[in-house]
Amino acid sequence: MTRIALVRHPALSGTAGLCYGRLDFPWANPEADIPPILDRLRAWHKAVIHSSPSPRCLRLAERLGTKIRVDPRLLELDFGDWEGRPWDQVPRDALDRWAENPLDFAPPGGESGAALIARVRGFAADLVTCHDRHVVVSHGGPLKVLSRLLEGQEIDLFAISPGFGSVQIFAETSTPGAADLPPDSASLSPSSRLARVVECQSAFHPTKRYRHAGVSLPQSWPGPFFRRVDRRLDDHPRQP
Repeated sequence: MTRIALVRHPALSGTAGLCYGRLDFPWANPEADIPPILDRLRAWHKAVIHSSPSPRCLRLAERLGTKIRVDPRLLELDFGDWEGRPWDQVPRDALDRWAENPLDFAPPGGESGAALIARVRGFAADLVTCHDRHVVVSHGGPLKVLSRLLEGQEIDLFAISPGFGSVQIFAETSTPGAADLPPDSASLSPSSRLARVVECQSAFHPTKRYRHAGVSLPQSWPGPFFRRVDRRLDDHPRQP
């Protein structure tokens, strides 16, 4: 049975309050953050490791195994001219347009949500044709999209990303999971969606101000589908 582990790189140093996607930063606390990831995946040393080319991901991939495949489709969203700027210096009208249409909006010189989804969907389509075990080391944006595709759920571009250093393990199943979007999201008008994201007037961060925007899109993922599995049931079964 196919197993897929989705791994986000560890927390970074020097990123507080900044917009970044393609820019790279050093790990903040590798002595504490790396060992739990290695421990979680110690039974996966023979798996194929798929990694973003970003150094913050590739350095981790090199510690997880030797069968490494670098794939640019796993890069974080490209924020273009916003890269490296404090969020509070990004024009508010541009943030509002992003909130209203995350699928089509792209920062100047950057990438739209639709482009991110397209490349992650292409990666997923290639990945699920393989068997055995695969580890994917990537960023919050691509992993958020990829996990929803694997589970057969709607993609919410403003959903909270998996945590830094997180490991999510999926096993193939026959049925997709049910979408868990807020029940009133589909009925919200763009102005109502925007009203829900402008309530917080403090320093901007997408997962803090825009995570409840209720903007989602259907995805036509043909399968196969996967489900999250508990660590003990996957790699470390209880001894009798």
